[in-house]
Amino acid sequence: MSQTTILQPGQSYNFNHYFDLPFEPEDILKALNYNLRHDTLELVQGFVPQERLQELQSRITRSLRYVSLSSCNARREVLVAPLLLEVVDLTESQLRIEYPIQVNEQLQGTIDYYLYREDKQMIVCEAKNNDLTKGFTQLASQMIALSQWNSLEANKLLGAVTSGDIWQFGVLHTSSCSVWQDINLFRVPADLPSLMKVLVGGLLP
Repeated sequence: MSQTTILQPGQSYNFNHYFDLPFEPEDILKALNYNLRHDTLELVQGFVPQERLQELQSRITRSLRYVSLSSCNARREVLVAPLLLEVVDLTESQLRIEYPIQVNEQLQGTIDYYLYREDKQMIVCEAKNNDLTKGFTQLASQMIALSQWNSLEANKLLGAVTSGDIWQFGVLHTSSCSVWQDINLFRVPADLPSLMKVLVGGLLP
């Protein structure tokens, strides 16, 4: 499928548009000059004190007994924000919420969560309607944009898409112009310890 078929010349696109495009993710990324690959990724795991993991997992489990997760705002407040704030505290990273960037007419919009520390960066994208497949396409467009916006010194960029209770990671490699999608999923709260270690590992040396 040709690039002009997917991205119309002269038309402006933001990240939300990539979620809504009715094309295969592979074809959408090809229109952005990137290849999409799928595999089990070897994700770096950082150290998280056991007591911090237990406290966070216990707090989220308790919240799930009383809070309905029927809205995006509820999932954001109960499941996403507590994890990312814990990651920021553990790694002494900076967190920007709804971070705006504009590379060109095809790559622009806001990144839901942008975390960075020294030369380490990571982004997290919330999947609308719990659709991780389309959400990953949107994440990939954000990763491509951020790699150009910040002129990454490192060869790769870590990103994650989440519905709140499910997380999926991806890695962008600038040298090969490819985005690798992890075929494994992390569930909250069941896989929270492993998830937290990957999030922390993505921001520490």
